[in-house]
Amino acid sequence: MDRTRVDTSISGWAGLAGMARIVWDNVTLDELISCEGDAQKLIALVQQRYNMTEEAAAWQVMNFFRTVEYYQA
Repeated sequence: MDRTRVDTSISGWAGLAGMARIVWDNVTLDELISCEGDAQKLIALVQQRYNMTEEAAAWQVMNFFRTVEYYQA
């Protein structure tokens, strides 16, 4: 997987991290902010916290990014 990074030009990753916190409530807001919108960092964090495969975590993260981009458009 490439180093996908969510487009943060509208509200910034720190703002979007709050939305991500709703999706992944086992991850702290500080941890989400520290991911800086980097898909690989977020995938690893979700995988660890929810004890899931990398593929399952990647699907969730990329789906989140697609949803965010849709609503930012």
